[in-house]
Amino acid sequence: MSLAQRIRTNTILKTLAQSAEKRLKRRLTSLLWRLLRAPEATAIDELGDVRRILLIRPNYRIGNALISTPAIDAFRSRFPDARLDLLATDKTRGLFDHLPVDHCHTMTRRAILRPWLLVTLLARLRRERYDLAVQLVPGSLTGAICTRLIGAQTTMGRAKPEQRWFDIEVEGATPHAYDAPRPFAHALGVACRNRPRLHLS
Repeated sequence: MSLAQRIRTNTILKTLAQSAEKRLKRRLTSLLWRLLRAPEATAIDELGDVRRILLIRPNYRIGNALISTPAIDAFRSRFPDARLDLLATDKTRGLFDHLPVDHCHTMTRRAILRPWLLVTLLARLRRERYDLAVQLVPGSLTGAICTRLIGAQTTMGRAKPEQRWFDIEVEGATPHAYDAPRPFAHALGVACRNRPRLHLS
């Protein structure tokens, strides 16, 4: 049995690992906040010619990945002629095969133990020169790192009460996880589906 399987199946080890992960995320977030410049506030209407968009949702759980699918339709509706790419994971990529996404970049869990994989991914995303990078769901440290470090002209994400992370900070309460895309659609001035979308082959 691998170490990862032992941690997942042992309650004590799992609790310790989750606690260590939360502490590490807090420290990394604090470090990033000190190292990165605070972005300037930008309104949606101030966006120029948006031709390349990256939606960022690197979550390994199928349900969590699907929650972001209405946002894909919202961005496609607002920017019909733009190239719309997605950053997903190697486990959830197939969920987006039949959605209006031009290209799907993938992240792998192996990057935890092989950080050069993350560095390579970030370098590849920087070469794409995105006009807009969007972190679709708050609370993802990986998503925040990618959004801020790929060099997009403008960043967009859910507002944090204590710090400004994005050029365009989306406001709006989301009482349920399914409602996460709605504030983005509202900010974009377009309609939004109220449930996730899954197309099977």
